[in-house]
Amino acid sequence: MTDQSYTHDPAAFDESGDRVENGDPASSDAAHETTTGGETTAGTADGAGLTDRQQWLVVGVVLLCFVGFPAAIFLYPPEFLGFRDAYWSFSMIPGLILGATGVWLLSRR
Repeated sequence: MTDQSYTHDPAAFDESGDRVENGDPASSDAAHETTTGGETTAGTADGAGLTDRQQWLVVGVVLLCFVGFPAAIFLYPPEFLGFRDAYWSFSMIPGLILGATGVWLLSRR
């Protein structure tokens, strides 16, 4: 009995999904960096990735939303709500900021 298992090789296919027999593996590399206008873009082969500025913006927003807002609620609890209610209601603000950042990044691509 012979072992005829299939191993997927992404370099063996072109953009439309057709098999390329003697394809150039360097041209089908999906994760590479290009430089455009002084900013490095990390992403796919078509250059549709995020710039360095956008990547750092995402890091800053995530840190603000996952560390900054809970720390602010803990250190400076609102006077008009209880502690538990503040965590429930004010968690919507970081969610809206994260959602708006995601929509902004996708619309800029």
